[in-house]
Amino acid sequence: MRWEHLNGTSTCPILQYDGGSHSPAIHPPYAGRALFHPSNGSLSLENVQESDSGVYKVTVNEGDGESLQILLEVLKPVSRPRLWSSALVAQATGEVFCDVAEGKVDTITWKKDGRPLPAERGSHLSGSLSVLSLRSAKKSDCGSYSCNASNRISWQETSLNITIAGLSPPLQDVLRLAVVAVVFAATSGWGLIFPVCQSEKLRIRGELWRWLSAYTCGLVCIASVLASTAGIFWMREEGPSVAIILPQIALTYAIVVNFLVSATVTFQPAKFTQFKSRTGEPFHQGWQQGGR
Repeated sequence: MRWEHLNGTSTCPILQYDGGSHSPAIHPPYAGRALFHPSNGSLSLENVQESDSGVYKVTVNEGDGESLQILLEVLKPVSRPRLWSSALVAQATGEVFCDVAEGKVDTITWKKDGRPLPAERGSHLSGSLSVLSLRSAKKSDCGSYSCNASNRISWQETSLNITIAGLSPPLQDVLRLAVVAVVFAATSGWGLIFPVCQSEKLRIRGELWRWLSAYTCGLVCIASVLASTAGIFWMREEGPSVAIILPQIALTYAIVVNFLVSATVTFQPAKFTQFKSRTGEPFHQGWQQGGR
């Protein structure tokens, strides 16, 4: 009786047994691992490895005897996958990698936040490495990604939190609005600081003061409108937040007050002059009494 290991195109002899009381001759590398049972001609392998997979052939009475081929497949449990990603930037294409160091992998499946990802998400398997492509990465791609590697005897899973750097196009528009609002607010500050820095003789009065007031209030109104619009767009993308809602209330108040003041000074200056005279009258009378 003879046992052989057929691995592809090569043949490796395991043992030859001529009958009788003599022990079979076991060839390396099976010496110490192969155990032959003369009573039924079976062969036992100890400490099996993946390289032991293949076709085993046993021949009885070589020459005119019969032979039998047996397929053996040795599987090793898969190791825990290693999960990492490339640099992920908004609106750019990024990749998430899942690699299994040990064990033959049959399938690798992906999940996001505990839910299976559809096949059209662009993952492909090459050996023990699976690559998940994130095309035009956006905020909704952020989350917990898990990779499940499995074969017929085992499975292992690893998770990784993915974040996307940068701002989405809507939030980029919000940033532009905020910058323009700051520019208008800074320009309106000139209308507030310039009169204060002037001496009493050069101080702006009369018609020029009226137009400067309208100019300053108009710029403050425009800056408030832009800042309020930026806040609305931000909440539409990120959700409502107290840090945005409270400034929105203050900005709404600033818009109404500055618009009314600017419109009154521009189109009805007489009413604003009367209001200014009425509010200044008690102070003027008090100054006269104090002088006496």
